[in-house]
Amino acid sequence: MMPTSALEASTTRRIRRDDPDLLATIPGLACSVRDDRARLKWANHTYSREVFGSDSVPASRLDKDLHDIVCDAAAEERQALQRQVINTGTPALCYQLHCDRRALAVVLPLDPESFGHAGVLSVCNLSPGVVPAPYGDTVHTLRTPVKPGQLALLTRRELEVIYLCAQGLSVPQIAEKLFRSTKTMENHIRSIHIKLGIRGRGDLVRYCVERGLHAFRWEEWLDIIEHLESAEPSGLDD
Repeated sequence: MMPTSALEASTTRRIRRDDPDLLATIPGLACSVRDDRARLKWANHTYSREVFGSDSVPASRLDKDLHDIVCDAAAEERQALQRQVINTGTPALCYQLHCDRRALAVVLPLDPESFGHAGVLSVCNLSPGVVPAPYGDTVHTLRTPVKPGQLALLTRRELEVIYLCAQGLSVPQIAEKLFRSTKTMENHIRSIHIKLGIRGRGDLVRYCVERGLHAFRWEEWLDIIEHLESAEPSGLDD
């Protein structure tokens, strides 16, 4: 959950200039402010460390848009969501694959009079595990991952297999669903163990559940795989 007065208040009003300060020191929350052209105006320590590897945003990165830190597909998907929030004045909740975890983010509209420009405050919960939505019934799932880690080492078929393992399917059941032989599925699972440094089936399921990967819907996971296939590993020890 994200139990902050700023987020709770955002259901009835736009974010004012002093609201981000309430979120700046909450552990696990990566917060950033972008204007209506998606240019970065402010970020807290967690966001700066996660994205730039420093305690504050480098001066050279201020006023840069999303294309400066993520791939074009990821930038365009997030900019579309931000435009929706700005145009409607309504917060948006979304799940995304971030560093091999299912992370919850909320995008909140700014008060233009307070900030001097339209824009959004984005708050992403980087805590491990599945984080439930704090309010609202509609939660988007972004199809483009951010900072892919070890999952980018896996092939498309291995990504399908790891998801189905997390759903509790047996090897014969996975083979039937993917129209492949049991022996082929066993080979894929062995390859996954080697690439992820996992020893057995129980550890593999735990790996997925702790990161919330099992909570994606199958159709969502297939869309995410499309983008993971072209992604480069981030090199993070996650």
